[in-house]
Amino acid sequence: MLTAFSMNPAWYFACRFLTGTSIGGEYAAINSAIDELIPATHRGRVDVAINGSFWVGAALGSLLTIPLLDSNARAPDPPPPDLRTVREDDPVSLHTTVLGDHGPTVAFCHGLFGQGKNWTQVAKALSDDHRVLLLDMPNHGRSSWTDTFDYVELADLVADELRPHGPVALVGHSMGGKIAMCVALRHPELVERLAVVDVAPVAYPSGREFVGYIETMRSLDLTTIERRSEAEDALREAVPDPVVRSFLLQNLRRTDDGWHWQLNLDLLGDAMDGLTGWPGDALGEATYDRPVLWVGGADSDYIADEHSAEMDRRFPRNRRVLVKGAGHWVHSEQPAIFLEVMRRFLA
Repeated sequence: MLTAFSMNPAWYFACRFLTGTSIGGEYAAINSAIDELIPATHRGRVDVAINGSFWVGAALGSLLTIPLLDSNARAPDPPPPDLRTVREDDPVSLHTTVLGDHGPTVAFCHGLFGQGKNWTQVAKALSDDHRVLLLDMPNHGRSSWTDTFDYVELADLVADELRPHGPVALVGHSMGGKIAMCVALRHPELVERLAVVDVAPVAYPSGREFVGYIETMRSLDLTTIERRSEAEDALREAVPDPVVRSFLLQNLRRTDDGWHWQLNLDLLGDAMDGLTGWPGDALGEATYDRPVLWVGGADSDYIADEHSAEMDRRFPRNRRVLVKGAGHWVHSEQPAIFLEVMRRFLA
């Protein structure tokens, strides 16, 4: 059992040592029992054969485990479909993971720096009675890159992806929440109900923290990186929080020609005003008159009392839930509570 949780070769051999000490007595007893069955004249040679084959096999098995534990010894990850900017005449494709094969469809839109797989824990829990779509937003994950950042245009791309699936329950967090709101306002026929996680339909004053992360990732010389651990060490000072650092590093992928960020960092860094903004003028007087749930973190300031008027104007049939002990990443900080809230909303 211990070796099953090995994170690297050193940990593996430590686990093997502990496992070996725990079975030593049992192994000695078995060996003694075997000796009683073997004539004394042959006992030494048989012991050598049995014990030698055991230890040689154990050693070979341990050595062969090293490449399985070391990501740098394995073959490179396959390249994502697009590590380029999409031209005006190119179709923009969204990478979508599907879980479940029956029941109503629910689609998830992640936030800045995220990927569809960030929703996997919730998606697996819902997939028994829902068909779940995990979308990589444009400029993220394995989805295509775009020339500009515009919430209305991004919403239309997501709408095109959802159209074949009919009306869906749509869930979005942060940046993905703004995209989801725009989908509901522009394409209400595609959204049966909407859940928005810790973001409001307003422009926020600053994205300085996000700009800092982007600048840090952009400044990393990937041509000098041989192992993922080296990238983590390089980010440690600028991003001291190990959870945030791990979240950012999920976007680092190795292909045959080296390491690459899957994020469109240049666009996202240059478009921070658009990211923190809200396309109110482009949306006109559009409203969405179906059920809407706002899920906020009690320790977050992304949803405030002064946002209520716009929330009610755009989405008159909304209700709100504040999750205690959660900040901006509600679904990862309080996953059990978030899942229960989702189950009740989707019922």
